[in-house]
Amino acid sequence: METSATPVFYTPSNEEQFFRKKHTATVAFVVGILVFLLPFAELRCNSMSIARNSGLGIAAGLEWKSSMDALQDQFKGLSKTETKKEDKKLAMKPNIFAIAALIVGIAGILIAFSNYKQKSLVSMCAGILAAVLLIALMIQLRSSVNSELTSNSKGNDSLDLGMSKMIKLHFTIWYYISLISFFVAAFFGYKHYRIEMEDAIRAAHQFEFQRQTPPPVAEVDTNPTV
Repeated sequence: METSATPVFYTPSNEEQFFRKKHTATVAFVVGILVFLLPFAELRCNSMSIARNSGLGIAAGLEWKSSMDALQDQFKGLSKTETKKEDKKLAMKPNIFAIAALIVGIAGILIAFSNYKQKSLVSMCAGILAAVLLIALMIQLRSSVNSELTSNSKGNDSLDLGMSKMIKLHFTIWYYISLISFFVAAFFGYKHYRIEMEDAIRAAHQFEFQRQTPPPVAEVDTNPTV
């Protein structure tokens, strides 16, 4: 009598095959970092853009680029260089949240290329952290710009209090693309981690199945030939 069993092999779906691709999270991190080179935020008076800065410029505290000659002097002070007290220009320092988001995003790329066993879990955490830092950047930058505009409007003929209230800080589509990219990277990291856990469970069940399968029993000839 012979006893045997054939294990059932798992066939992933098309959706799962996509999430099994190696560098999906890496691509999302790269997109999130590259758009830092593009305009992240701009100052608008009603619907007119009067100054803008890239994500990298905000992180480094670089000068905002004004698109209006009449207000060129007003926004020349949007740099990391400190201004004098009597100079009523807006002054911005390097933004710690933008710097941290860049660092975390770059770390996510490096981890995704590494051979670290828990890189999927770490990539998920890095994506979430980078996205949260970008949200914190939005909140902090709006507060700082509104405060600077209000304080600089006092005693400044070129920008009175009424006009300063008309100027608002808006974040561009590139900021939101970066934010979404980091969330997508976190999602891919989660999917990779979940697939790895499911594969480990299936491998454990397969090993247990093979261990408990009895070996074939040799047939005994009951009618030996004399």
